[in-house]
Amino acid sequence: MLFVSCTVGYCTLPTVQVKVTPSDLEIFAGQQIAATVEVTNIGAVPLELPRPDRTGFSALLNIDDPHLRFSAGVGIVSVMGESPTVSVKPGESVSTKFYLSGDVRSSPFTFKMGFKPTTNSAPVWSNLVTVQFKKDQSFPVRVWTTLKENTIDISNVQRPQNAIAHIRIKNTGNSPQDIDQRTTDYVSS
Repeated sequence: MLFVSCTVGYCTLPTVQVKVTPSDLEIFAGQQIAATVEVTNIGAVPLELPRPDRTGFSALLNIDDPHLRFSAGVGIVSVMGESPTVSVKPGESVSTKFYLSGDVRSSPFTFKMGFKPTTNSAPVWSNLVTVQFKKDQSFPVRVWTTLKENTIDISNVQRPQNAIAHIRIKNTGNSPQDIDQRTTDYVSS
């Protein structure tokens, strides 16, 4: 889905196309929504965008549903305080995975994502994404994550800091849940 922004006398064609693909089309009520957003350069010249693994990229993302929000993430401070960018040539794409949470009660529900090629530009909106709840029941496992620090410094190339998070898992259902207790599984998810 593409929109053209127009002013008197001329129109400006969008330079990117945005596609959102959810990991699951059916989730438990209260579960986070995991999805991939892909930004494609459909213009005629290369675009210089923040790297998808940096906070500068997520700062350009928008969501149209006020009940949904981006789940908190870690902001990486790059070497020498620079914000790394990536050159996206015409026809090329960059993508990143993100997580949404919120207080959505109706099922199914739809939302779309917007991406701003620059901080001052209007967002280009993605396709509509529809997600529904599994049997309209609550997710039997609740997960709380607390970050020790919201920003980590990787300027020391030999010994960069690690992100430290505290995770609490609670079974809110009526039946036992199999939960792997190896720390590495939590870190990699």
